[in-house]
Amino acid sequence: LITALDIKPTRPQTFLFDSRNAQKLNYRYNAVIPIWEVGRSTSAAPTYFPAYKMKIQGGEHIISEHTFTDGGLWLNNPSGLVARSLLD
Repeated sequence: LITALDIKPTRPQTFLFDSRNAQKLNYRYNAVIPIWEVGRSTSAAPTYFPAYKMKIQGGEHIISEHTFTDGGLWLNNPSGLVARSLLD
């Protein structure tokens, strides 16, 4: 479970990269997010690195577009999310 903060919408939202969501994206849209893009998304600390713009594509179609910054800005301790994901 890796977090990033999507600052593209009007209100920033936490974005979760996890294996379940990755499997759903791959199954529905044949989309794959390279691990280096996940790492770049969650490490975009504003004082050190610029926000990372990512397009999630399924084949030729763009599924969604995001502008990510460091997930720790919004959710510094994701242990509650890990516990919740175990119950799903």
